[in-house]
Amino acid sequence: MTHRIWRTALALPAVLVIAAGVPASAFAGTAPAGTASTVTASTDDAYTPTMIILDASGSMATQDAPGPRIDAAKNAVISLVDQLPKGANVGLEVYGTSTGSAASDKPAGCRDIKILAPVAAVDGSKIKSVVSGIKASGYTPIGAALQKAAAALPRTGPRSIVLVSDGIDTCAPPDPCQVAKDLKSQGLDLVVHTVGFRVDDAARSQLSCIASATGGSYSDVAGASGLAKALERRVQSAIKPYSAVGSPIKGTETPAGAPQLQPGQYVDTAATPIGNTPYPQASSKYYTIDVHKGETPYLAATIITPSIPPTGSLLSASLTLSSSDPGACHFQKMAQSLNLLKSIESTTVTLSPGEVGGPDWPQGCPTEGNLLVKVERGGDAFHGQPLAMELLYHAEPAADASGLPGPAAKQPAIAVGNAGTATPMQAGTSFNDAPLLKPGSYADSIVPGESVFVKVHLEWGQRLAYAFHTGVAPGSSGLGAILASSTASSPLRTDLALSETTGTNASTDLGRRPVTLSGSALVPVEYNNRQSPDAGIQAYAIDGDYYVRLKTGLSTTAGQSPAIPYTLQIDVVGSPTQGPSYAAAAGPTDAPSTTTPSKGQSPSSPAASGAPAGNASSATPWVWMGTGVAALLAVAAAWLVFRRRP
Repeated sequence: MTHRIWRTALALPAVLVIAAGVPASAFAGTAPAGTASTVTASTDDAYTPTMIILDASGSMATQDAPGPRIDAAKNAVISLVDQLPKGANVGLEVYGTSTGSAASDKPAGCRDIKILAPVAAVDGSKIKSVVSGIKASGYTPIGAALQKAAAALPRTGPRSIVLVSDGIDTCAPPDPCQVAKDLKSQGLDLVVHTVGFRVDDAARSQLSCIASATGGSYSDVAGASGLAKALERRVQSAIKPYSAVGSPIKGTETPAGAPQLQPGQYVDTAATPIGNTPYPQASSKYYTIDVHKGETPYLAATIITPSIPPTGSLLSASLTLSSSDPGACHFQKMAQSLNLLKSIESTTVTLSPGEVGGPDWPQGCPTEGNLLVKVERGGDAFHGQPLAMELLYHAEPAADASGLPGPAAKQPAIAVGNAGTATPMQAGTSFNDAPLLKPGSYADSIVPGESVFVKVHLEWGQRLAYAFHTGVAPGSSGLGAILASSTASSPLRTDLALSETTGTNASTDLGRRPVTLSGSALVPVEYNNRQSPDAGIQAYAIDGDYYVRLKTGLSTTAGQSPAIPYTLQIDVVGSPTQGPSYAAAAGPTDAPSTTTPSKGQSPSSPAASGAPAGNASSATPWVWMGTGVAALLAVAAAWLVFRRRP
């Protein structure tokens, strides 16, 4: 009896970066009339309540922004208000407005903290009105301001603070870094992002410590335009970090009573692993799906971290699909993320058993009826804290591929230039809000520790190529090593192998000198690529929106996290060709739309995930990306992962 078991896949965040998502067009236009379709779903679109703390101490009156620093800060807040999404819950706190900065003013100045706008649905007119009256004159009670902001936020659920300051706390105690540590130790799901505006080394160190203590990020800016951009980026990250999107569902902790998944995208909670660190026992959630002969089921689970996890922490996710007799029908795959350099992580595992009843379907495995889905979370990252989880299920109907070309052979890399004027754009923070880009040049910036996503639509017969061209950051002479890497993924969240390029997919020099991170698809997208003996080619077996991700770690020099500019060149090569004809499905197969697009974006419909169907001997192997130091980090990461496992 043949059992098909997927091998474990190891995701190494120092080298591998997983971008994932499924577009509205996946399988669109190929299924004949009569194919069942589900088009309704609920969307978890809650924004994280966020308090902005603005420094209005006496030093903010310094005229070097150019002009007064406080004017630059006020203009940045006013500009930000116009960019906030509808439904965002944001408040404004300020300190230093009511006293002078003489020694005699200190007792009152260190209590001079005001909430000008409570955390609530954004009232742009009110915030602009109160901001216009701010005058810089007093002390800098950062620690007390953090305490007041935390008390003004909701008592449960995720919450954020974004602090903008041009100097060190002048009122301690309480020490602001210790305040941040104390708030986090209380179990609060609170992240503090900080922005240093023309700061010295002491202030930079303190603001970095505050952010690091809560899993937040720090950004260093020197001018008015940089402040506006940094504040916008930090607040957007705070109010809408990688957040789970989909219809709510509650998996069971045992197989009994497990809820049934219909094709679509869901949100659940990955419970905390059981036992003490460093080797806790994985926690489990159970669901079921109905399979039908000729269909190909795809499953994906993404476990999401709320902030930057501690360096060296491990997060693993495992998917298992089995029958009531697991000896006759058992499919399993695992993914792990080891955070070597501090960056915001999510861990995605994908699984497909292939065509139900097809040549590789195990004997004794049902071709009609119910199979059990098990999702496990392991590792010591965020131990003791439940994490949000996205769960995707798609059932691809049987297809008639008559007359279509066979599996493609690997092709030479596509050289990507940096042609044309770059169009400003805002990359997404997850595959759910990744903007859809056409071929061309685009400009944005990234702060170390962040990951950004975009997506590109590919028809049958087309290939994707991209290149990130990063610039030099302000104050680059003081930057330590910043690891950056890029990758692409299919519409089914499968991490893609890329052709060798003249550039590289990893670098430690981000921000210190111009760097190009590039890649191109191994082959054009063709349906029969799933029949290739090469697992790398199998992933290019579906048309739709392909995802590209740029990921960065924090600088090895404490406190250095400037915004780093980049341009992104996108190329799509090849003319569209004919795809397969899909048979009428035995049950609902089309995924509901679960994405709320950002301003100016087209909506997308995450639908499915998993490795493309292939034969039992070609389970997806580890995909190693990057060269030079990245390869060394990969070896170190692999060694650490297995060393940490009991």
